Amino acid sequence: MKSEAWTLSPKINAAAATAAPFILETVGSLAPEAFVVEIAVHKTGRYKLKVALDTDDGVDLERCGEIVVGLREALCAASDEELRKIGFDYEIEVGSPGVGSALRHPRQYRANIGRILRLTTVENETVEGKIVGADDSGLTLEVKATKKSPGAQRSFKPENILQAKIIVTFHD
Repeated sequence: MKSEAWTLSPKINAAAATAAPFILETVGSLAPEAFVVEIAVHKTGRYKLKVALDTDDGVDLERCGEIVVGLREALCAASDEELRKIGFDYEIEVGSPGVGSALRHPRQYRANIGRILRLTTVENETVEGKIVGADDSGLTLEVKATKKSPGAQRSFKPENILQAKIIVTFHD
């Protein structure tokens, strides 16, 4: 299986593929601090363009609203008829990937240092531990001791991570 858990490229569904380059360029100019994690087009009654983005400091709701307005204006003004159709006819949603979404971008790993992560390797091994380091060369987790193995720090190269999600915990 191919790893999608550590990539600079956003996840793009087939329905959004044609518009994706324009959307990436537009969002990049509207919000240079952000990186796009996913672009998708869905039809649930009305067509919807969904752009999931993140920043090193998280996503602000007001900022997402500004990006929606700017993206719609750019799409409506585009010279391509299909892009204009999206701007005029589609519901446009811009937000964070959401709690429990798989991490995709190296910056997301760095932003979550200190949090608990569950990852699945390309060998289908599931590992859970605290993120203690993340850089362009990979990720280091502090794994708790179990009956089967002692606790230790384990490092993972990006190409060996199939999927990774932050484990949401609530403290009293």
